[in-house]
Amino acid sequence: MERESKENEKKENVVTREELFITSKVWNDMHGEGQVEQACRQSLQDLGLDYLDLYLVHWPFPNYHAPGCDGDARNPDSRPFDAGEYLSVWRQCERLVEQGLVRHIGMSNMTIPKLEAVLGQCRIPPAAIEMELHPGFQQPELFRYVKERGIVPIGYCPIGSPSRPERDRTAEDVADTQIPIPFSVKPQQYLENLWCAVQDPLTEDEMERIRRADKNCRLIKGQVFLWPGADGWEDLWDMGS
Repeated sequence: MERESKENEKKENVVTREELFITSKVWNDMHGEGQVEQACRQSLQDLGLDYLDLYLVHWPFPNYHAPGCDGDARNPDSRPFDAGEYLSVWRQCERLVEQGLVRHIGMSNMTIPKLEAVLGQCRIPPAAIEMELHPGFQQPELFRYVKERGIVPIGYCPIGSPSRPERDRTAEDVADTQIPIPFSVKPQQYLENLWCAVQDPLTEDEMERIRRADKNCRLIKGQVFLWPGADGWEDLWDMGS
């Protein structure tokens, strides 16, 4: 459907390819040697494109889960973050840039300790880092860290995540931004998102009120990616580091 829509737009001269910025990701189960290019080419074919503007490594490990699994599910093949293993995925992403399949590459769901372990070894540095960012979880240290290194922070769940799976919900959760990604599948919400982009920006006072709303409350915990023997979802985010 996305491909048909894009082809119709081109035929009707609604938009040119150069006016679009299209992002995709490599999923956790495609981290093996040669699989990143395979996944990228499949995305290009599915979207009817010659190149992507940004290609992200979705999670920093090859751990994945069955669709619809509960929060206690554990894949016995899951394992902790390994810098060498991650860099092998990043090298494949760098080759995508060299082949002209993607314009920029980036990372998602990283932490400062993980970035410290790999950034110095990247031949092509990440153009962007995607992270959870909303008023209840602003990650100011990570935000400053990437900005100081010339990396663009991209915020997902900019107003929280009210439709996230039950497995990601806890009693302590609050909130239910940077480059926000306001997700929707409803036409009316598409229009509301676009309207926000052309309205007057927030005032300094409104920005300060948002800053004070930070509760350090992560909503996307990712516990289904835990490895056997892990203590809890906090291990995914180096909260003991």
